[in-house]
Amino acid sequence: MTLPVLGTAIAEPLTSLADTCFLARLGSTPVASLGIATSILSGSFWVLNFIGVGIQTLAANAEAEGDRELLQKRGATALLMAGLLSIIMAALLPFLDTIAELMGASGELQATTVEYMRIRLLGAPAVLVGFAAFGILRGIQDMRTPLYISAGINALNIILDPLMIFGMGPFPEMGVAGAAWASVISQWLGLAWAFTAVRKKIGFRPALHRPTLMYLLSTGRDMFIRTGSLNVFLALATRTATLAGDQTAAAHQAVRQLWFFTALLLDAYAIVGQSLVAYFLGKGDRAMAKKAAAFTIGWSIVSGFFMTGVLLAIKGPASALLMPPDALKLVSGAWIISSLCQPLNALCFATDGVHWGTGDYGFMRNAVVVSTAAGIAGLYLVDPEGPDCLALIWLVCVGTIISRGILGFLRIWPGFGRAPLRARRDT
Repeated sequence: MTLPVLGTAIAEPLTSLADTCFLARLGSTPVASLGIATSILSGSFWVLNFIGVGIQTLAANAEAEGDRELLQKRGATALLMAGLLSIIMAALLPFLDTIAELMGASGELQATTVEYMRIRLLGAPAVLVGFAAFGILRGIQDMRTPLYISAGINALNIILDPLMIFGMGPFPEMGVAGAAWASVISQWLGLAWAFTAVRKKIGFRPALHRPTLMYLLSTGRDMFIRTGSLNVFLALATRTATLAGDQTAAAHQAVRQLWFFTALLLDAYAIVGQSLVAYFLGKGDRAMAKKAAAFTIGWSIVSGFFMTGVLLAIKGPASALLMPPDALKLVSGAWIISSLCQPLNALCFATDGVHWGTGDYGFMRNAVVVSTAAGIAGLYLVDPEGPDCLALIWLVCVGTIISRGILGFLRIWPGFGRAPLRARRDT
């Protein structure tokens, strides 16, 4: 089950890395603008991904119970809710200039950042409804269809990137805007594929199921606070790097994209763990749910150590590929720190998957709020004009990961508070 999810996880960050590589040929400013824009947009999409997370658990429970009618009602509610929430993203349009300015952008950097965000917001409905569709498919243990869809979307995106960024054939040269249009076109075609797959698997009747709606709204409250806190921290980290100059911002974007790439690879274990834990809890088998949790965390950590070795080995050539020459001298310390933290990332993300499967959203909210509050305080101590600014930013990032990972693990073993998997005699 993990391998198809791993393939799905690879696709999106590979496209982001491709965007960074192509735009690096245009200089530091386009790469820095991509970093600011994706920090804001990805953060906004991520906040609203509670629909995908919530429906995956609900779909897995309904599948375990063998209730296909309930599964269809839950799926339709999630898809409709995702479509309605995409309207919220449109509310960002009048404030894009202000948002870019708050992130430390000005002049040409601000203009290209805003242009990219305006175009990418046209794909918001496709992204959010796609989250819900993938959650439904994964909840019914279909990990392959999301893989095929994600691979198709991102392959098309990578094909369109050079055509629309540099201008080839009938396409004019559009620079940063071209990267945005490539993403939007690919996302809408991917949505058509994903919706067709869901309708074929479980059917679709456009009606809201009140219990599902209330569950998703409750989940959304906790996930909104959790993910919102995390996104504020990540945005402030990007802002600190931007204040240090375009070169530092470009170097931060390269390290950040690679970090997200490895994070989504490790998240494959979390997604499978979520489905398995939710499935076994739906059957009332808590002992097997705990075994699934142990499997998820163990293999994730092993993979984290492997990724550390790979990242350290490719540091030189990958740095040269992902950033313009004037930013290379700034990246070494941050790259090493990001590489060494991979096993810690693995622990953090795997425990997140277990808690998603148990529906322990309130705990996840509290753990992230505490960790990111400490991280935000740490960022304010970093001097943007200091020689080690970027390395210090990444040390603060690692500190938040350590805090989240430890809290997440202790919630499972031995279990504290009202932990759903608190250790006790299993029968």
